[in-house]
Amino acid sequence: MIYLTRPVFTFPINWASPVNKSFAFDLKEQRLGFASEYFATLQKNVVQGFQLTTWLDGNAAIAAFDAFTAALCGRLAGFWLPAPFEGMTITEVSSTTVFNITPQNLAATWQDHPDVYLYFTAPGQTAVAAKILSVTDGGGFETVTVDAAVPWLATAPLDALSVFRLLYVRLAEDVEQGKFIAENSQARALKVIELPEEYAAIETGAQRIYLFSITCDAPMQMTWTYTNFAAPISSLGTVFQPFPMQHKSLRRGKTLDGETLEIEAKYDPNHPFSLWLPVPFPRPMTIEIAETTFADVDDQTTYFYGRVIGVKDTGEKITAQCESFEYLLKYKIPGPYIGPTCPWAVYDPNTCKVLRANFECQATISAIDSAALPPTVSVQFSDAAQGMPGYTNAAGVWVNVPISDLQGFANWTTTDWFAQGLMETGYGTDYELRVIQHSTFDSATSTLTLTLNAELVNAVVGQSIQLVAGCDGAPATCQTKFNNYENNGSFPGVPVVNPSLASFAYYQMQGGKGK
Repeated sequence: MIYLTRPVFTFPINWASPVNKSFAFDLKEQRLGFASEYFATLQKNVVQGFQLTTWLDGNAAIAAFDAFTAALCGRLAGFWLPAPFEGMTITEVSSTTVFNITPQNLAATWQDHPDVYLYFTAPGQTAVAAKILSVTDGGGFETVTVDAAVPWLATAPLDALSVFRLLYVRLAEDVEQGKFIAENSQARALKVIELPEEYAAIETGAQRIYLFSITCDAPMQMTWTYTNFAAPISSLGTVFQPFPMQHKSLRRGKTLDGETLEIEAKYDPNHPFSLWLPVPFPRPMTIEIAETTFADVDDQTTYFYGRVIGVKDTGEKITAQCESFEYLLKYKIPGPYIGPTCPWAVYDPNTCKVLRANFECQATISAIDSAALPPTVSVQFSDAAQGMPGYTNAAGVWVNVPISDLQGFANWTTTDWFAQGLMETGYGTDYELRVIQHSTFDSATSTLTLTLNAELVNAVVGQSIQLVAGCDGAPATCQTKFNNYENNGSFPGVPVVNPSLASFAYYQMQGGKGK
């Protein structure tokens, strides 16, 4: 069951096992001088916590519970939970949306906390969730009006009708606990914490949703789109997939040096941040963060726009350091860095101008070793030259040729020909992009071994891949490998070390004084 875009916990609760309930008040301790300590009543909400047990009888029930918890992805991982205690007793029904209850001072409570949701159940009837619109005090009873009709409310026996408070909660622990009672029968323990402010934000559509667009230009021309929301978001025609990632606060300085931002993400070999590991990614990577709301996902506001300057590996997560494009104000000279190596991204049509099609080839995976550190993959080139430039006969038909006759084959076998290049494979959700650290060729087996920056997840042996040669930015590489020295952006005469800085002389220390 789904209510207000979030799932409802409908599994039966084991009442034979005690249900524990706890309260937490957001009281803030204050200390004034040397006087006695006291607590200021600054609480805004009373947060409830529950520990309960649910019975799962049969494979279908166990599989449904596993699917329910597996779908709780995202930072909040919220869902609706009918409170394990009945919230009111209905004494009279006026319509499918209006009924009277035993007085319990709900009118005053509802005035203080108007966002109250109810869950109606009756034997043989489909459960219904609804929000309270109003509560009035009638003297000997209270009249409740809800926003959604309960079709069977007027016909169901009052003594069989149950009404529960519907809470928006999240799991208190990442670990599931269960006990096998018998064959295909389990008792699962559940700990949850109420999220009063968060569920109100989702219901009103005020919760901020962040959309991450990460782009790499030439030579891969790829854009990855993610969201921190628990479900895919389609905004302005682009689908953003949920991923465990979040950004920290923007840092702004007094001078116009730009903004800096850190983004944390769960490690995943297919995440673009992984391209920076274990060595810095040699291509420009830009990132744009937009914020929107669930009420109107097409109403985007740009939160940050800049580039990734580095990624740190902290174990289970990776952290990217980003800076806005105002960083250009920090430099005294315009344009690229002046140095002994070329600053252009290889295959960039506006700067490098080398055609990628002339330095890429197709191959087939023959072995995958994801356990190696770093991971490796072995590939072999196909005899079919289809897809390779320059291999048509006079009639314009592709022909098969020996491997050794393939255009560029002698270069492909050169050690590290593909180093700092790219490997692409798969399509759609199975697409994988990896940076090639090293490449070596075994002439005896005609096998090319590639050392990758991260392991492959979706690729299998026999799958076709695309290999793109890399560039280290050296002038000699540009001239001999790419024959593109006329577009080289380096300044070979610039020394690596500033010769105007005198070296520090070393003096041996004797007797506590320099000599």
